[in-house]
Amino acid sequence: MKFFRCIKFENLIHSLDRKDSKKWTQLGAKTEDPWWTLKENYEYAKSFVSKVITKQQSAFIEGSFNYSAYQGARFNPPKSCRSLYLSEDPETSLLEVSYHVFSKNFKTLKSFNQAQQNSKLTFKRSLPEVLDFYLVVFHVECNLAKANIADMSNRENLYNCLVELGYDRYIDKNKRHKDSINFSMSNDYSICQQLAACSLAKGIKGIRYESARLSERRNLVVFKDGHITIGPEFAIVNVQCKPSFEDRRHEFKIYQGEKQISRYLLDPIHKRSLRVVHRFQPIDGVKDDKRETIQQKFHAA
Repeated sequence: MKFFRCIKFENLIHSLDRKDSKKWTQLGAKTEDPWWTLKENYEYAKSFVSKVITKQQSAFIEGSFNYSAYQGARFNPPKSCRSLYLSEDPETSLLEVSYHVFSKNFKTLKSFNQAQQNSKLTFKRSLPEVLDFYLVVFHVECNLAKANIADMSNRENLYNCLVELGYDRYIDKNKRHKDSINFSMSNDYSICQQLAACSLAKGIKGIRYESARLSERRNLVVFKDGHITIGPEFAIVNVQCKPSFEDRRHEFKIYQGEKQISRYLLDPIHKRSLRVVHRFQPIDGVKDDKRETIQQKFHAA
C-alpha cells in the first residue's frame, strides 16, 4: 500500500552518517539562516534526502518509530509504544506536520504579541509576521496485511469501538457517524490513545483513521516495524504560515521551489462554532455531565 511520510527538514540530520553530518555542520557555519533555505544549497539538500533513502533508510525508519514513541502523538502517549504516522496523500501528510509546527509555536508568538501590545517597553526584535519552515515528504510503502489493520476511517467501525470503551452514552445513535468523528478525532488525543491500547491488546498492528485536520482524508498509524520501505520519490516544500492573533483563520501557503502549489486556511482554536458539547446520558441517578471537544480543520483557499 502506498502512503506518505512528512518530517521537518532539519530532523534529517539524525539519520545521516558521520561524514554527512560533518558536511551539514559546515554548511550551517557559513550562514546565520538555516542553510537549506538558500537557493545555492538546494542540490545539497536533495543529496542528503537521497542518502537517507538509499543508505540510511533503516536508521531513518528506526529513528522515526523511536521519536514518535518518545514524543507521543494522537494514538500513543509520550514515552509509550513505538509508532509511525503516515497519510494516504502527500498534501495531508505535510498539512498534518504543518499543524503541529504551527501549534507548538503559536502560544509563544501570541504571548509575545500581547506583551508588545500591553507593555511600554521597546523590544529589540519584532515579532515575525510569517512562520517559515521546510518539510520533506517521502513516498512510503507499507506491507501490512489488511487483516492486521483496524479501519477506524469507517465510521460504523469507529462507533462500535467507542461503544466497547463505554463512550456510547456521549453519542447520539441517530447521528453516530458524525458524532463518533467529532468525539474522538479532536484536539484531545486521550480517546484515540484508549482506542489504540484496545487495538494493540487484540494484536492489531495499525489503525487507519480519518484526518482530524482535513475532511475526507485518511491517515495510517503503524505500531510494528518491519513493514515499511521508503522512496524513491520525495519532495522538499516550503510552508509559510501567517498566524492571526484576532481569532481569524491562519493562512498557510505551500511552495515547491518558487512556485506556490496550494493555500489553506486553518480554523482558530477559540472559535465558538468549533466546540462540540457531548452530553452524558444520565443513568441510575448519575447527574448530567458533558465533554467538550474541539476540531481545528484546514480549508482549501
